[in-house]
Amino acid sequence: MGCICYSLKSVTPFYCQYLAETRPDSAIEIHLDTCGFTEEEIKETFSTPRESIMIATGKMEGEWDRDAAVRQLSAAILAGADCVELRLDMPRDIREWLTTLAFNKECLVMFSYYNSHETPSTEVLEGIANTAFTYGADVVKIVTAERSQEDCDRLISLYDKYKPSTLMAFAAGDNATRTLLRAQEKGAPFFYLSPRHGGETFTGELCYSDLSKPGHIVLRGEATMPGSSSMAQRSILMAALCEGPTAIFGVSDCAAVRDAISVARQLGADILEEEGKITVTGHQDIQARGLVAKDNIISVGESALLARYCIPLAGLSRRSVTVTGEGTLLAMEVNEYSEALSKTGLKVEYTSGRFLPVSVSGAMDGADLNLDGTCGPDMISGLVLALSQCASPSEVYVHNEGSQLNLDLAATIGSWFGMEDNMSLFEYDEFSRTFHVRGAQRLKPVGGMVLEGDWGCAAYLMAAAAIAGKVTFKGLKSDSEQAESLMMDMMDDGGIDIFREDNGDITVHRSIICPFSFVLADMPDLLAPLMILALRAGGESCLQGLYDLRKDDALRAELIIKEFRRIGADVWIEGNDIYIQGDEKLELRGGRCSSHGDPWLAVALQTVSIICRKPLRIDGIECAEKVFPGFFKLIESLRS
Repeated sequence: MGCICYSLKSVTPFYCQYLAETRPDSAIEIHLDTCGFTEEEIKETFSTPRESIMIATGKMEGEWDRDAAVRQLSAAILAGADCVELRLDMPRDIREWLTTLAFNKECLVMFSYYNSHETPSTEVLEGIANTAFTYGADVVKIVTAERSQEDCDRLISLYDKYKPSTLMAFAAGDNATRTLLRAQEKGAPFFYLSPRHGGETFTGELCYSDLSKPGHIVLRGEATMPGSSSMAQRSILMAALCEGPTAIFGVSDCAAVRDAISVARQLGADILEEEGKITVTGHQDIQARGLVAKDNIISVGESALLARYCIPLAGLSRRSVTVTGEGTLLAMEVNEYSEALSKTGLKVEYTSGRFLPVSVSGAMDGADLNLDGTCGPDMISGLVLALSQCASPSEVYVHNEGSQLNLDLAATIGSWFGMEDNMSLFEYDEFSRTFHVRGAQRLKPVGGMVLEGDWGCAAYLMAAAAIAGKVTFKGLKSDSEQAESLMMDMMDDGGIDIFREDNGDITVHRSIICPFSFVLADMPDLLAPLMILALRAGGESCLQGLYDLRKDDALRAELIIKEFRRIGADVWIEGNDIYIQGDEKLELRGGRCSSHGDPWLAVALQTVSIICRKPLRIDGIECAEKVFPGFFKLIESLRS
């Protein structure tokens, strides 16, 4: 196979520059009509130091009209493009202007002819080529529609008449690859390749993952994600605050769901569990009796989310209520909004001023609150929920908003149960939001709801698929309000081969991975999946704002870094940021490491084992099933 030419459309300038710098003996064809680059971005892209040939191209359609074509192609030529592709059907004045400019800048000119309906006769094809050479073409490109084998043969016969290195002739369609290979055998200069599915520039173009060699693809198959545990927890808790039954479908059997079911029972709800479904029948009447909790205690297990919801909710009781937990949660600080709670009329007494158990007493009422969103969305969501049950209205202003999506998710689930909060969103230097909360709201049970697949689980396997797999994910919602769905947007923006199927499935293919930056405050739970992804990026990636996170999130991050370094990852902390040195061919050494009882760390280590040279032994690995039920069976099926 000859020189690979990566065809790029709808990509970022950084992605173009990265490929140009890291793909020696290749060509990069940039379709300017789809990329939306400014002229400054074009200049920067085509002047970058590089190992590849850079070709500027585009067709005059839609918004990329005559003037835009002249400006952008001229900017590319002047900045140092190695070649410019000009359509034969361009207006004469544009063609002559750009050709002259290219000759003066020693930029090669490729004249192209496209026919999406048929392949003309040999005489017509030769006439097209002769015209292009007469115009001054260094290379002639002819792409036609394939209707028969004879069409392909006529195109390939052109290589016997013209110097092969000056001709790109092939048929688009089902046999495009075969025609391109035959052209390569004749001496054609390029073999076109799209970096990702959905980015093909002609019918039948191969994608990067299609050229994977044996051993490159470690994970292959379909992965049905368990129901979202964060959605399940919120829904079960809300259902327990109602009067009447709520049916919830797609519920997974994980520790977080078990904790939520336990809390619902402590709040007096009846629970009927069936395969993949639970029915929660609540018996609360908060307006009449206040919140009623069995023995005035709410134990949330090891769920930090439930703790941060239940602390403000406990203030709705007409008695003193103790919120407690188990295991590692007892060492986690959960006092983010103790001052705000006191402004609602509550007395909140934490163990050692910061930890569970916490005693909540007093009479909660509406208030105007000003909260720092960097402390996390769950206490905010719990506060807004509790305030909606108070007699008086409230306003909750949130500044320095971190994970916007988690607040959106909580608001959406609340709306299913009839909760109203009029939200306004402002953008200054950072996102801020105000909740206008009407008081004395009565929550209503939901006849039935189906949970989305869990994006928190999917993020790990998506990272793994991008570095060494082809996995189709089922049960996920591409426009989800789960905060972890940022993983899809981040991968998509970074040029990862992530493709949304017509039926809603999402397929992730082995990809070219660029180094990237990510602000951890946007979604701290993506730290480990992004570290996995960065290990196979060709260069240095940065996860920003380690110590801007809550203390428990920062401690978890340090633990993940420690275990990744133990098995050979080049990861370090510099100031407030985490840096990962990646390599497209990186293999970790493997060996022995520990989950330290953290189930997400266990998932991360088992996932990254796919690029370890030697077996990876993980102490305490079994805890992964607490957060990702069926994880081991699933990953084994993908590796088989």
